[in-house]
Amino acid sequence: MPNKLTARIEVKLLRSTSLEFPELTPVLKPFTIRRSQIEESESLAALCGRAYPDEAWDLENTKLELFQSDTVKAVLVVADTNQLLATASLQVHSHAPYSAQVRWVATEHKWRRHGFARALVVSLLKIAKKEGCKETYLHTTTNLLGAISL
Repeated sequence: MPNKLTARIEVKLLRSTSLEFPELTPVLKPFTIRRSQIEESESLAALCGRAYPDEAWDLENTKLELFQSDTVKAVLVVADTNQLLATASLQVHSHAPYSAQVRWVATEHKWRRHGFARALVVSLLKIAKKEGCKETYLHTTTNLLGAISL
């Protein structure tokens, strides 16, 4: 099997703080977008593990990466009453407080192409703007075509 080459891609999502964001479309009903809690770490680890099979998402690393880092400003999820369907997070480093990163965007396979990732990213961009960020980036790899089109 040939060795798969991947490269990191940075896509600038937000350039100006004057940018207005569209309201979320009714496509999300009856689902909700909300902040995730550390008690959901196991479900988040499973969701991210399915979305990123080449990465290790276990309970302790998920807690550490998403909830115990002072750089993570928000972990959002799309959920129904029983399960998490999608997630995305916003990270802002102290060495670059005006620049945010949208990270760990993951959607359950059967719920892809329903606008969940877009709704999460728009919500995170609003949070980044409130945090004083002037630029926001989405990090992805060349093999995640959905993320590149997002």
